[in-house]
Amino acid sequence: MLSHFDKLKTPPKSVSKYPTLAKQVSRFTGLGYSNVNIWDLWEAWSSAKFVSSSERAALDIIEPFDEWEEFVLFGRHYFVLHASATYQQEKIPVSPKYNHREPSEKESIFHVSMVKHDVQTSKRRFGDVLAITDPTGAAYAVHIMGLGTAGREESYDIYSLDGKMDMPSVPITGPPPRMCHSITDLGDYGMLLVGGRTSPANTLSDCWVLNKGSLCKWVPTSSLPIPLFRHAAVRLRGSSLALIVGGKTGPATMSEDCYVFHATKGWSKCEILGEAPGPLFGAVLCNSHARLTSDGIFTGLLAGGIGQDGLISSKKYRWELDNNDSQPTIRFIKYEEELDQLEDLAVFGAKTVDLELQTLVCGGVGASSESQGQSILIVHMPNNDAYAVSKMGTCPQGEALPFMVGSAIMEAEGSIVILGGGATCFSMGTFWETGVFQLSFKGKEDGLGSCGFTRQGPPKVRFLASQRIISSTRRTVPQEANLEKATVATIPRIRLENPAQFEDILRTGLPVIISNANFGDCVQKWTPSYMIDQIGYNTKVVAHECKHDHDRMDFNSKNFRYITEPFGTVMERAEAGERIYLRALSRDKPSERPANIQDDFPELAEDFCLPRELDSANQCLFSSVLRVSGRINMWLHYDVMANVYAQVAGSKRMVLFPPRDVEHLLFAPGASSSSLDVFSELETSRMAATHPYEAVLGPGDMIFLPPCWPHAAATLTDWGIAVNVFFRDLESGYAIGRDVYGNRDLAAYEKGRLEVARMGKSFQHLPLETRRFYLKRLAEELELTAEGV
Repeated sequence: MLSHFDKLKTPPKSVSKYPTLAKQVSRFTGLGYSNVNIWDLWEAWSSAKFVSSSERAALDIIEPFDEWEEFVLFGRHYFVLHASATYQQEKIPVSPKYNHREPSEKESIFHVSMVKHDVQTSKRRFGDVLAITDPTGAAYAVHIMGLGTAGREESYDIYSLDGKMDMPSVPITGPPPRMCHSITDLGDYGMLLVGGRTSPANTLSDCWVLNKGSLCKWVPTSSLPIPLFRHAAVRLRGSSLALIVGGKTGPATMSEDCYVFHATKGWSKCEILGEAPGPLFGAVLCNSHARLTSDGIFTGLLAGGIGQDGLISSKKYRWELDNNDSQPTIRFIKYEEELDQLEDLAVFGAKTVDLELQTLVCGGVGASSESQGQSILIVHMPNNDAYAVSKMGTCPQGEALPFMVGSAIMEAEGSIVILGGGATCFSMGTFWETGVFQLSFKGKEDGLGSCGFTRQGPPKVRFLASQRIISSTRRTVPQEANLEKATVATIPRIRLENPAQFEDILRTGLPVIISNANFGDCVQKWTPSYMIDQIGYNTKVVAHECKHDHDRMDFNSKNFRYITEPFGTVMERAEAGERIYLRALSRDKPSERPANIQDDFPELAEDFCLPRELDSANQCLFSSVLRVSGRINMWLHYDVMANVYAQVAGSKRMVLFPPRDVEHLLFAPGASSSSLDVFSELETSRMAATHPYEAVLGPGDMIFLPPCWPHAAATLTDWGIAVNVFFRDLESGYAIGRDVYGNRDLAAYEKGRLEVARMGKSFQHLPLETRRFYLKRLAEELELTAEGV
């Protein structure tokens, strides 16, 4: 915030001299003001003197709002001060919170050691994390969905927790993108994802389970009876049941209900007994650490959250859940104020993690001005009637704890791992917590049970990749009856005799291999040494290099990096069979113009030309691209323009799919690339509904690739060289504007996606089932239109 004002050259100079509310009070009393009252803006919001409960509630109706953490943080940085030099007959109520209370030794019984792993990863907040293992026992953290720099993320960030570089098997298909959802580990029954939202006005009720083990995949499960986000969730201790309490059902409505999830029975609404907490969201929910005394009886603590009055609740409840009847009951008993240890559990948006016999309440914002995303509380509930709270001690050398607003937090090897987080300060920009933090704890025996969580040396955290999640109810690959795997057709080979024959190929729209194609002397000349001599060893080029020793590049997960190296180095590495790939760009204006081998590499221009039989392609030429690859498989993608691929050196295997197979190939909406590993999956039942074509190209072969035919390629030799020529096969319909790669979707599709978004928005105000009913009917009409009906 201060840097923002400095950038505008309007620094608030008084802040450095009077940095706290207490200093501001002293400032005015020192000037002779006998009556000084001060409130930060959150205290003013919380005071009936300034805003009534009904006024706070009414604001939610005016505009959908869910930036509560940011609102609290913003309010903590501004204040209202009333100073008078005369006696005030009516005292203005003032919050005493500006009198900052330093933590006592008793409150700081825990000390934390912190390691920050500086890894390159995406910026993400309000997602969640799940833990998975591979067959060798290697542990991974998967940070899923949430809010990124460009909107809601439809991807995973995958981290190794023990330093290994092997990628785990994570499903490509799964839930649609969302934020403010919950993920609960149900043990052998998998990881339960519940609800969430897209916009504050579009709340979700769908639920998914990630199956563990070798068949790691997302499976839709029973939906919530009502849509929810920012609910509190916990796995009931000693069981595979989950408890959900509260949450928001819409921009201005919240739930007072409690639900229990059973993996085979689905959701059951609890009958609420005792002193019901009422509607609230963003609360702290945890289990008791006492030994379970009866089957089906569970106890725990509920605290904090925001209620209908728009304030962070300071109430704490003990809850007791009885799951022995057909309808579970949950009884709430309010703790009396004098039994409260501290006010610190009056927090909103915190994350809870169990470590041994304690629950850590991490981050969030609180009713106390000391709680601004950088505090951790330890809750211990040794029996069903009492609880104790302790504050986390500071890190060595006075390091601040990470900023834990919108973070995802998990337990790993007796420590906690903190991923992501951040907040937007309205017009002043967004702060993102980058890197990965790992905290280990050491405490003293102080009546809180076991305190020694630390293990020898924290595990090494490595970022492996980001992977897109393809979301749709239809994107699972169905198995056709009596089919175990797809039947692979061989692409026919032909000999071109005249231009009219190629025109027939274009009209037919099927792939063919042209065996006798004469595309110049390049087939004989283009050896690695010749290429280096002609282009120049030190000529700089941009190439793709696998980050790890994977045999497959994936555009969506970006498991490669872009490197700028001398052409000679790239050629030598490719010749050695390294995981490297060059897709040449325009030499003069790589971000503006399509590649053209004649202009970009004039030294090679005389060696390559299209056969005269392809004159029609030459007349509509869009680009001609030099490609050099080591031993690597390229991702599945489709090209919007027709093109021919001329294999100059080496050998390559290509697998193509007709456009009608696109619904089975895990393409996300608006994406021209898929993360489906075609070469691993082709022989499995997952591809049974597809109709693949296969070709093996050698030097001198040229393949015609029709537009919108998804295809993937694998280099069969250590290295290969090819030239790819794209041409416009349509008279009109291409998108207007920059299209360097020739892969921008047609204008009608881009316009259609905007229309779909507008159409979906017009239904958002309707109840969920009504919205689904009408949108599915519209989808059926689109399908009929696609078939020409």
